[in-house]
Amino acid sequence: MDLRAPAVAMAALMFLAACQHGQMSDETKCAIGGIGGAVLGGLIGAKLGGKGDGRVVGAALGAGAGGMLGCQFVMMLSKREREDIDRSTRQALASAPTDRNDSISWRSPETAASGTINMAPSQPASALPEAREAVSANKLPANAICRQVRTDVQAGAQTASDGTLYCRSAQGDWLPVAKQATG
Repeated sequence: MDLRAPAVAMAALMFLAACQHGQMSDETKCAIGGIGGAVLGGLIGAKLGGKGDGRVVGAALGAGAGGMLGCQFVMMLSKREREDIDRSTRQALASAPTDRNDSISWRSPETAASGTINMAPSQPASALPEAREAVSANKLPANAICRQVRTDVQAGAQTASDGTLYCRSAQGDWLPVAKQATG
């Protein structure tokens, strides 16, 4: 049994859950990571368990271990670190020049986690297809200015990237309005 496709799918699911800055509760993120880890662990356990009862036992043990590890993976950053990233992103959006690419670095005061927040130049929402619907759904002004942001995070040996589209509200606040693919 080739496990590459399920492994990539589960890794992508856990990665997406890990990158939701303030958008999902810790319990939801842990559940998504746990489910992904359990499925992948079950597949691996079944493969290693051989045939018959060994396969069932291997799948059960693999699912249990995978579930715990999947939750731990998506929780690689503490709630405070995720809040620090969110605050740093909002501060960068508020203070960085909007007419060019810009980036800032951050480092967790409590762990060795670090990263970079990369911002594209601001554009009118009308120029970004993914912003048009988000502007309407978030009740933002039709002439809202938006900015694409990619956050790269490293925590120990793990790395992750998250893409988010932010648009400026009528009050001047930058609001996350859409997730974006990173590459």
